Amino acid sequence: MHFRFQQLLLAFLIILTNSTFSIDLNNIYKHIKTVEGGIYAKYDGVTYSSPQMNILRSDQIWLLQTPNLWGYSLDDYVRSKSHSKLGRFDPTFKLPICLVNSDCVAPSLCKQAYFTANNTNLCLMPEHDILNNLAKNIIAANYSVDIVQLGKGGITTGEFTDAIKNSLNKLAQKSISLNHQINIRLLEGSYIPFTQSINTQNEQISFETLYQYLTYLTKNLPANNKLRISVATMRSCEPVYCDEGGGLYFDFAWNHGKITNVDNRDIIVGGENYWGDVYLGDNPINDSSIEIVGPIAQSATKYANILWDYVDKHKNFTVNYCYTYVSGEINNSCLVNIPEITKSKLISTHGIAVKAMAVAKLNHKVLDEDADQSGLVQVYAFKNAESSIKMSQQALFVKSISINPHIIPPTTTVDGDVIQALAYAIHINQVQVSIITSNLEGNAEANYSSTVPLEYVYNAIKASMIKQFPKTKPQKITEELNRLLHLATIDFNGTNNTNISSHNKLWMIDDHIFYQGSHNIYPSSLQEYGIIVDSVEAAEEINVKFWGPMWKNANPMKAN
Repeated sequence: MHFRFQQLLLAFLIILTNSTFSIDLNNIYKHIKTVEGGIYAKYDGVTYSSPQMNILRSDQIWLLQTPNLWGYSLDDYVRSKSHSKLGRFDPTFKLPICLVNSDCVAPSLCKQAYFTANNTNLCLMPEHDILNNLAKNIIAANYSVDIVQLGKGGITTGEFTDAIKNSLNKLAQKSISLNHQINIRLLEGSYIPFTQSINTQNEQISFETLYQYLTYLTKNLPANNKLRISVATMRSCEPVYCDEGGGLYFDFAWNHGKITNVDNRDIIVGGENYWGDVYLGDNPINDSSIEIVGPIAQSATKYANILWDYVDKHKNFTVNYCYTYVSGEINNSCLVNIPEITKSKLISTHGIAVKAMAVAKLNHKVLDEDADQSGLVQVYAFKNAESSIKMSQQALFVKSISINPHIIPPTTTVDGDVIQALAYAIHINQVQVSIITSNLEGNAEANYSSTVPLEYVYNAIKASMIKQFPKTKPQKITEELNRLLHLATIDFNGTNNTNISSHNKLWMIDDHIFYQGSHNIYPSSLQEYGIIVDSVEAAEEINVKFWGPMWKNANPMKAN
């Protein structure tokens, strides 16, 4: 009772504190629902949810960073993974086995690896927190595990595949004692048009279909387990049907959301794909996610159910199809629906009580073309910022893949676009805008380029200011930009390493509202999911542990 009272008191204080801000989640929710006479009211509870109280767990790391190498070099990172004082490595994950921290080299520490088959102690980098959270959450499931990802020749690759495989084995053992069915779904957005293949850490396997992927995950499960496991791949349209004038880049649409949802109560959501080679290799992509517990998980289940329903209704051999494992056999059925309301009670856990809402994009043949309330929120939030906008993104623009390549700006909404909103915030509200993008060269393995140099971003915002405020003298606009707009590219230790990339989709308003999800600022024809959190305390933790170190080690654009 005492803990429950503390939670309610904290929630009241948060609401009271946030009432001093001109923009909060209630404003955002009301704007989506009423803009243009209520044209998006029909999507209430589908592509956006009403704000509710949730918890950022303190018994588990809720802010997940890959690789979290601030102040270290890539050489330090590789050395930490390859050094073994004991001379032994895990055969699957290739990480050093250890007994104590002195067996490891910084920045790795000796920790229990819950994602291994036997919970072995390994020298783990901070980036491995996401594997540990993933494994522990799957093992803790009592009713369902729902994973939505962008495919890369399989729903997951490398260490993520083996982490899920090991966790499902432990969950299968648990299901026997529970003696009731546990539903597991893994769905990928299929951006590879033809064959699919996946590399695990300990063996190379070519998967022509998801059948082999599911076979690999389930081949060692104990007999009489109660798991029902479905895998699916989806793409919502083929060439010409999705084209927005961007050439090949917009000819296809698929799920781009990244969600792990356990028992419809505990979700990991952000920008991180479950790709071992890209995220845990020798030159890892910078990215982030958060874990949040509470009713927000119901919106993630709704998003996944809509995608699974689409796959089931549009099955064909080449793109949308699924397979299901149950009672030791695999068939070609789909586990379309997981109830949005779980039988599981919200866990009583210590943490930060926060208000949160979901925003999603489900257009391009999944729902109607106006089913994109996520893009609308970006513009509205930036335009209404009072003091600061902080943004960590791969890119703000995209270069079309076509015969005549051209630069495409952010998507236009009924409120305008992001560039217009940033220009307005700088000139009208005198907001400090700080943006970190990927490098122009991009990571050699993944090629997550910023597409355009920082100067292009600067000039685009300047041009928008001039167009929106034609009576303002050019020198005043230049002065405002030099004083209020701060641009930089990602780096881990400020050494101007241009072979480092960012895949973040984080943005923060006035140090209390922030977004984590899959929706980039640059335009696309993809389906997206994310959440917006309103919490001064949580935002401060992001500033201290993530944004602050990121900005300190970034490479700023030279002054004009």
